[in-house]
Amino acid sequence: MDEQMLEQIQQMITTANESLARHIRQEMGAMESRLGERIDETKRHSGVLAEDLHHKLDLVIEGQQFLGHRIDNVQADMDSKNRETRTFLELSYRQLNERIERHEQRHHT
Repeated sequence: MDEQMLEQIQQMITTANESLARHIRQEMGAMESRLGERIDETKRHSGVLAEDLHHKLDLVIEGQQFLGHRIDNVQADMDSKNRETRTFLELSYRQLNERIERHEQRHHT
């Protein structure tokens, strides 16, 4: 092998190495770009999901507050009706007791 042929082979190898290095850098750049786009897309999607979850949690909290108020209202209504019923029963018991006492007085004298 002569000197000139050796230089041509070295030149071909150098050119091939440089071409391969450029190709690898281009591919890496394209991969980094696609990866960056995917990361940005994932961030946006995560943000949308987080916002939706926050909204749903707000609805749950509002629902709990509403139910809490409704339960308080029902409890107050039941307490009121319970007092009314107790008052009515006490009055009825007193009236019945008075009638019985009058009846007993009429029949014992």
